[in-house]
Amino acid sequence: MAAGNSPDSRWSALQSYDAVLAELPGLLVLLDDDDARLRTQIAYLLAWFPEISATSLPRLMTLAAHEKDPVTAATALLAAGLVGPPSTVEDITSYLDAADPLMRWAAATALVRLAGLDEAPVGPDLLGRAVTELTAAAHNTFEHVTDYFEGDLHGHIERTLHALPPTSEPAAAREALDACLPRIARDRSGSRTRKAIEQLFPAPHPAPRYTDLTVAQQQLLDDLAGHQHAWVIRSSADRLRELGLPCSQEALKSFVGVHRTA
Repeated sequence: MAAGNSPDSRWSALQSYDAVLAELPGLLVLLDDDDARLRTQIAYLLAWFPEISATSLPRLMTLAAHEKDPVTAATALLAAGLVGPPSTVEDITSYLDAADPLMRWAAATALVRLAGLDEAPVGPDLLGRAVTELTAAAHNTFEHVTDYFEGDLHGHIERTLHALPPTSEPAAAREALDACLPRIARDRSGSRTRKAIEQLFPAPHPAPRYTDLTVAQQQLLDDLAGHQHAWVIRSSADRLRELGLPCSQEALKSFVGVHRTA
C-alpha cells in the first residue's frame, strides 16, 4: 500500500467521485464545444452524477434536441433518462418516433430505467413500445454506438431488459434477449461469450458443418471470428474443442470465411 492511501478501495473511489463532481459545473460549457467527441464525453460523464441533475438535465435535453451528431445526441438523451426524475418520461417518449434508430434505442433504454422509479408515468403500453424498440435494436447492427457499457450495445440491451419492472410481461423481452445472446463482438470480460456458448451449444457435436448450424450459432461464431480480443476465444478454447468447433481465432476465421464468401 502506498503511504498515505486508504486500504479501502471504496473510500478511494468515493474521493475520486467527489473530486469529479466538484469540477462538473465548470465542465458544462464543453457541451457547446466544436468537438463532437468532447461534447459526447461530457454528456456521458453527466450520466454518472444525478446530484447536479437540476442543472445538467435541461442542458442534456437541449443537446439531445439540437445536436447533429447522432452518437452525441443519443448519449445526451440516455444521460437525461439516467439522471432525471419520473417527469422526464414526458420529454423522452417522443424520441421513440425519432428517425435515427440509435435515438430510439436511447429513448427506450431511458424509459425502462424511469419505469423503475416510483410514480413514473410509464404504463404497460409505453413500456411495451420501449421493449419493441429494444427488440428492433437487438436485431440490427448500428454503424455507431455510444460509450455506455463500454460500447457493447447488445450487452447493454440485455442488461436493460433484465431491469424491467416485475409487473412487466417477461415474455415480451424474450425475442430481444435471444437476439442479443450470440452478439458478443464487444464482450471484454468473456463472461457473455461463455454464457452464449453454453446456451447455444448445449451438447457436444462431432465437427458440425457451418451450414448445419442455426442462425444464432452462426452469428456467435461470426462474432468470435472478428472479436477484437483474441484471448476471449482462448479462454473458451476447451469448450469449443469439445463441441468439435474451431478453437482459435484464425481457425474460426477460416471456418466462417468460407461460407461468408460462398
